[in-house]
Amino acid sequence: MDQFRENEIKKVRDEERSKCQMELQALRKELEILYKSKQDTLNEKEMRIGERFKVELE
Repeated sequence: MDQFRENEIKKVRDEERSKCQMELQALRKELEILYKSKQDTLNEKEMRIGERFKVELE
């Protein structure tokens, strides 16, 4: 009986661990997408500022 109980507890822990890992992976992917979007926006701003600066120097 104790063996069965231990196996059930282990099974529940493994399921919870797997669930948490999947949630973390989804959040990580979401943050990576958000970071990339912000990075692209900053790169575009930097390019525009650089172009304006070159025009002003001419």
